[in-house]
Amino acid sequence: MVNYLVTIVFSPPQELAKCMMQTYEVFDILQRYVDDTIPNLGGEAGVTVFHPWRQKEDFWELSPHFHVLCYGFLRTKRFLKDPISAHAK
Repeated sequence: MVNYLVTIVFSPPQELAKCMMQTYEVFDILQRYVDDTIPNLGGEAGVTVFHPWRQKEDFWELSPHFHVLCYGFLRTKRFLKDPISAHAK
């Protein structure tokens, strides 16, 4: 099996993510879920960065998501079944 360096964007359901980012204790649950999901999808090592904003045409919109840079071979069937919408780039 060949391993690759992969960039993934995890985009949780927006209303849920906006509620969960209000306190550290609740946000930590979401962060741990994303971090724990990476090995289950085939990632062996990586880094996760929380990004609360997305740039629209001429403004920034609150749209919480996670950027993950990981090393591994992603199992796409498990990846697509995950309840958090994840998009590999």
